[in-house]
Order: sequence, then C-alpha cells, then structure tokens
Amino acid sequence: MTSDAEPVQSVHRELDAIREACERLGSVQDDAVRMFAQRVDALARAFSDSVVGPPLTNEIPLMAGELVYEWPCALVTGGGTGLGRGLALRLAAAGVDVWIAGRRRELLEETRDIAGAEAGRVHPYPCDLRDPAACVELVEAVDGPAGAGILVNNAAGTFTALAEDVSPNGWHAVIDATLNAPFYVTSAWAKRRIRDGAGGVVLNIASATTDGGSPGTVHSGAAKSGLISMTKTLAAEWARFGIRVNALSPGPFETSGAADWIWTDKAIRERVVSAVPLGYIAPVDEVVDPALFFLSKAARYATGSVLKLDGGWTLTDWLYIRPNDQKTK
Repeated sequence: MTSDAEPVQSVHRELDAIREACERLGSVQDDAVRMFAQRVDALARAFSDSVVGPPLTNEIPLMAGELVYEWPCALVTGGGTGLGRGLALRLAAAGVDVWIAGRRRELLEETRDIAGAEAGRVHPYPCDLRDPAACVELVEAVDGPAGAGILVNNAAGTFTALAEDVSPNGWHAVIDATLNAPFYVTSAWAKRRIRDGAGGVVLNIASATTDGGSPGTVHSGAAKSGLISMTKTLAAEWARFGIRVNALSPGPFETSGAADWIWTDKAIRERVVSAVPLGYIAPVDEVVDPALFFLSKAARYATGSVLKLDGGWTLTDWLYIRPNDQKTK
C-alpha cells in the first residue's frame, strides 16, 4: 500500500536527478551546453514549484557543511578591495568563475594574483560602472553566451562631510557610484538573464546606516536607502523569472577603505568600537560568510530580504561625525 506522499516524492526524486545532471553539465567548458543546462534546471525548478509543490516529509533537513551554488559564473563589482575581493576569492575557491569589475586595473589584477591556484577563475574587467553603456558591455563580455548567474553589487564611493558642506558635485559623485551604477549593472544583467530564461541571484551591498539617519554621510545614506528599496522592488518584479534579489547591510568592518575615510585616527576608531555592543569591528570574512549564504542554494527561498550585520552597532548612539561635539560621550 502506498501513501499519498509517495507519488510526489517520486517526482521530486526525478527532478533532483535532472538538476544534478544539469550541475554536472554546468562544469563543461562549452557555453552552449552550460546555457542549455541552466535553462533545463530552471524549467525543472519552475515545474517543481508550481505543479508538484514541496516534498512531503516530516524530516527536518540539515544544511550541508559546504554551500552549493546554482550557477558556475559570478560577476562582482568592486572586486579589487575589501568585501568585493573577499567574496571573489571565496567564490573562486568554491569553483565559481568570477569576473571582477572596477575602475582600477591594478587592484583587480592584485585580487586575481592573491587567488593563487584559483587565479585562473578570477577575471579582472576594468570599466567605469557609472557609464550605462560600459555596464552593458561588461555584462555581454562575461563568459560568453552563458553569462553570470550570480551578481554582487558591491562597488560604491563615499566620503565624510556634514550635509551643509556637501557640494552638488560631491552629492552626484556618491549617488552615481553607489546607487546609479548598481542599477545600470543590474538592469543590463537582468535583461540578459530574462532573455535567456536563465534565472539568477543578485546581492546588493547596502549599509546598516539606513536604519536611521546618517550624519556625516548624507549622500551615501540616501544612496544605500535607495539601494534597499531597489532590492525589494526588483525581488517582487523578477521572482517570476527565477531571479532572487537580496541585500546585506553591514555596519563597521575592517577594510582599507574604511581606514582611509571613516576611522582616520585612533580616537575615531575607539569611538566606533565603543558603539558596537559586541565590542569589535568585524573582519571581512565575517561579512563574506552571510553574503555567500545569500548567493547559494541554501537561500533559495530568500528574496527581498535585507540582513543587517553590525554587531548591534545601530542599537546604540552612533555617529561618524557629531555636529556639536566630536568627542565620545
């Protein structure tokens, strides 16, 4: 005697076998084969979700020790330093081909060289992400016809200044780099993925400062808030295409850029640390780990999500710049 669950489980087993075969095909170095495998996988997933439904089981699945990625190729903007570099190196180590984009060729090439044995998986692509046409060229250049199923919008730019001291040029420079550029890249990327019926996943790097005001970075705070709104809107609009869109909102973490423009002296750094309830500024890897989760199959049901990762920083009285008192209270 068979249970009502057995036919459904049987179909799921067949679909899983199809997807496993597609994953093996995805490693073949032939763009046409890889694109075909991605499309079959997307169709199998869509059929499973819309017709069959979830597997019927009373068991609670356990997460595997290693994250699994649905697509063999990724595009990471701002891959020459900090979080972007950390993500690119970890994805390459996991077997993903990673294209890294940014303005400074030498930093992108440095990321590739640091990858060591995986350097062949890291592909520098210098370009100006503030130029919509350059973003289209970037997307079309990535890995031939198959394209990148993973997109990370990490590139940004900012500086500290009180709002009354921010010039129109300064405002536009930050908005262009931090909000406009991610839209240009994502728009070009999504049009290609939608055209090919390939699906994909986007991760936007926002900021924990969007939880409140952003004294000292009014331009960046506005841009990052816009990025979060864009994340949620695109998640709702593009779910029907098999595209997931999420955001990570980190607080203070260790990068060379932060040392250059945020905690420019010991007193400012101590003030930032004192405002983090966990008592330290996170190393890059502690931000990379949850970012990789969003890019993996483990986050298949997550879209429109915004994960704050700040050690409790925004629960306290924090300011990069105090208008009337530069000293710690």
